Amino acid sequence: MRPTLSGVPTLLLLNGPPGVGKSTLAAQWAAADPARTHVDPDQWRARQPLPHTDEARLAAREEAAAAIDTHLAAGRTVAIAQLCGRPDFPDRLRDLADQRGANYLEVMLLDSLTHLQQRLRHRLSSTSAAHAMAARELDDDLLRAYREALVSRASADPTIMVLECQQDQQEITLRAIEHLTTAH
Repeated sequence: MRPTLSGVPTLLLLNGPPGVGKSTLAAQWAAADPARTHVDPDQWRARQPLPHTDEARLAAREEAAAAIDTHLAAGRTVAIAQLCGRPDFPDRLRDLADQRGANYLEVMLLDSLTHLQQRLRHRLSSTSAAHAMAARELDDDLLRAYREALVSRASADPTIMVLECQQDQQEITLRAIEHLTTAH
């Protein structure tokens, strides 16, 4: 784990498979402190004319990166929730944090396939366009492949902190994220 500098903003990436609670936890973590903000690229993606395309995903990430840069430049701590199976976007976020003299922490949230499948089925009726879209896009094989790719990525990068989430234990996970972001 990289050393954390006290008194400077942090860029927190919550990574993990669909349905693990990344967006919910990022929003809650950010809301706990007025110096924090939550940037959600999936909300921008859901508003794209063709949200299911790679072009929409990349455009949303570009908008998110620009917003993150603005917040970090203003001294704000930022949380972003995003499924990143490949290192390109996390590397970009790490570079943004380095350029702004901010801390960077990637936390990989994982849960069992059974719990992820249950959450995704529940999301089919979600009022969140981003959540409903993600639930419609996934089948069990794709969800399994995402989870395996993320586990492999976390195993290959010792700077990624892994949290095993448990069903209905959101508060415990939130406290663990808080601990990781404040540990020196």
